[in-house]
Amino acid sequence: ATFGVGLLAKPVAGLNVVRVSSGGDVYISGTARGAGTFPAPYLDAVNIKSGKKTRVFESKTELLETLDAVDGDDVKRVFTTRQNTKVVPDSYMTDLATGKATKLTNNVDKTPWFHELKVERFRATRADGFTFWVKVTRSPKAEGKQPALFW
Repeated sequence: ATFGVGLLAKPVAGLNVVRVSSGGDVYISGTARGAGTFPAPYLDAVNIKSGKKTRVFESKTELLETLDAVDGDDVKRVFTTRQNTKVVPDSYMTDLATGKATKLTNNVDKTPWFHELKVERFRATRADGFTFWVKVTRSPKAEGKQPALFW
């Protein structure tokens, strides 16, 4: 666990300092093994006086989610980004009191064809015997005879 992005405050001098809530909590973030295929970011509140740790946020989505920021010293809302290979990144705000996540952006994939490209890797050997890997990206609809490769 670390003091992640948005969990440190910058006072006038510009140095990073720990955010301390009015209840005497500091916040640490980290990543736990998620229920899906992606790790789940979390946010814990640790009381300075008692040392008691409380989980205040944990990702519950099947998408890759990153914890981007919080709303202030008394963390009431967290701001995250969710995405995967087929879903473009969108920003969300989660209200910690209700657990309700509100989508803040509605980004559109301007290049959906890009996700369908086929990538092939193979070993090639030059005339002088030097062997190396070649990566070829081609259209998903390419059939039949393909163009030649020259280098």
